[in-house]
Amino acid sequence: METVVAHTVTGAVVVLAHDMGTSVTTELLARDLDGRLPFDLRRAVLSNGSVILERASLRPIQKVLRSPLGPVAARLVSRGGFTRGFGRIFSPAHPLSAQEAQAQWELLCYNDGNRIPHLLISYLDERIRHAQRWHGAVRDWPKPLGFVWGLDDPVATTNVLNGLRELRPSAAVVELPGLGHYPQVEAPKAYAEAALSLLVD
Repeated sequence: METVVAHTVTGAVVVLAHDMGTSVTTELLARDLDGRLPFDLRRAVLSNGSVILERASLRPIQKVLRSPLGPVAARLVSRGGFTRGFGRIFSPAHPLSAQEAQAQWELLCYNDGNRIPHLLISYLDERIRHAQRWHGAVRDWPKPLGFVWGLDDPVATTNVLNGLRELRPSAAVVELPGLGHYPQVEAPKAYAEAALSLLVD
């Protein structure tokens, strides 16, 4: 991301990051603190990512994929199993649609990605390995950093959000009650309004 932005964007940059993207963004914040970021990052918003992993409630499949049984579990991934598991992280009020399930499955299967979830899950281990650096960046980055959070997320729960608030008590927060792990899919308009309220002066 750093290289792409540095070579394609001129002027100030704002970032809206979700889920795995929160790992990328907290590393960008850390690099900015180190004076090593080759572009002008002005503000950032994080949403529904298990940034503080010990406060998250990982799904059973995530735990299995991180274990020695991960390669075996990866070979058993099917469209039906994926759809059922993926649907459980949506809120009851905004269930996963068949169209969205199909689109997400096709994305996962691109270049046989559905065969390597035990490798893709390593981003969780990175959150442990780089916790001190990334949590410190959330705490110390001197520019505006806010959070938009679906409060019914069963993985990146309000416990994660509370931990982020403890790291950064001054952060602006928009809570989205009744929305799960993907608030931008469940309620795009509400999510966009929340994000823009924190990204635009």
